[in-house]
Amino acid sequence: MRRAVASHALRAYVPGKFTRSVLSILCIISAGVIGAVGVVCFIFCSINPRNVIINVYLIIFAVLIILSELGFSFLLKRFAFLDTFFGRGIFYIFVGLLAVDTHWFQILAGVFVAVYGLVLVLMSFFVDDKLNKSPFSRHQDNPDSTENQHSATTDNSVPDRIQGTSNV
Repeated sequence: MRRAVASHALRAYVPGKFTRSVLSILCIISAGVIGAVGVVCFIFCSINPRNVIINVYLIIFAVLIILSELGFSFLLKRFAFLDTFFGRGIFYIFVGLLAVDTHWFQILAGVFVAVYGLVLVLMSFFVDDKLNKSPFSRHQDNPDSTENQHSATTDNSVPDRIQGTSNV
């Protein structure tokens, strides 16, 4: 019962494009924090192979998150998990935990991003499917597209070769 009430309240709260824009801005800010942790750690942390490798990964992941949030569709094609709240949330949890280390700024930034990732994962369970895509998703709803007309007549969960509708 509580889940139904919470789900209904959250669905009523989420207004659409505004929420997706706010979430995109929060994603960019948290990615900037992670990238800053990677750069700052090159200056203040001890230089050893482990720190260098992790900080390079943190900078790369921050750039990946920022570019995907800014709508570079070639990234969303190759990293489709960044296209939903669930995939982005799991990735944020991973990157946040990767950022946690011994310095206070690493702990703060890592926990912030991991908690934000957890919020995204929880939102993926309660938010409508239309809102569960990034604002720049390559799967935008377009009623005139031929893909939507084709999906209305066939079951996309079964491959074409099994259905017998292969376009050879």
